[in-house]
Amino acid sequence: MQQSDKESTKDGTQSGPSQSLFATEAGHFYTRDGEPAYTVPNKSKPGTQRPTTLRDCKALNLVPSVTNIIRVAAQPGLERWKQTQLIHSALTLPRITGESEDDFAKRVVLDAQEQARKAREKGSEIHGSIEHYFKGGNVPSEHKPVIQAIEMEFADLGLKGPWSAEKSFACDLGYGGKLDLHNGDCVVDFKTKANWTDKDKIAYDEHAMQLAAYVRGLGGNQDTRRINIFVSTEELGKVKSVEWDDYDRDFQMFYLLLQYWQVSNRHQ
Repeated sequence: MQQSDKESTKDGTQSGPSQSLFATEAGHFYTRDGEPAYTVPNKSKPGTQRPTTLRDCKALNLVPSVTNIIRVAAQPGLERWKQTQLIHSALTLPRITGESEDDFAKRVVLDAQEQARKAREKGSEIHGSIEHYFKGGNVPSEHKPVIQAIEMEFADLGLKGPWSAEKSFACDLGYGGKLDLHNGDCVVDFKTKANWTDKDKIAYDEHAMQLAAYVRGLGGNQDTRRINIFVSTEELGKVKSVEWDDYDRDFQMFYLLLQYWQVSNRHQ
């Protein structure tokens, strides 16, 4: 879940690794061998690719991503953020003389969508820098405070490498995914968020289910540590970790959603 406070629609996005270079796991499909199948040949435009669809998934016997599965359930944190974005847009957009309520409402929705797009881009840039770092690459200077904060958090949690970054997999139960970071003892997933206070709830069941599904997909068990690292996109260098400890509950919730997805889409 990538979240951001409202920015002016006139502002440009921040510099950093290109978003297109770092594919996210959300909404994707995988082969039964665990290889990403994010795109397929575009028959209408020979020589090009298009995003893989559910129809392709069935035709090619692919498996859905963990995030695809979790999306069948309500995500209260994400929905609350979307509602907040709409309210921000409604309160800050200037009215146009003679504009109807319906036209204004349409502009509010478009503006909120623009803020969401910028939030995704900012989060993708930071996520890309984190990936670069753990793969031994260079990190833009503006994101170095993020890396330093993550390393300090890892030290506090007793997390040690070596780490495997961006490993994809397919599980025999019929789903796949790509992990941010893992080793034999732990799986780590990074989430970007605009900011938070100590009173804010930032971790939800969908985060716990995602990591439990990753553990099962890698052949781990209840002893494998599952940790989310939340990274602020507004206060670079601010991070917060959440460790999940009820693997059986979290995986059972995910498995029930998996069964629902498979039955409703007639694909296993």
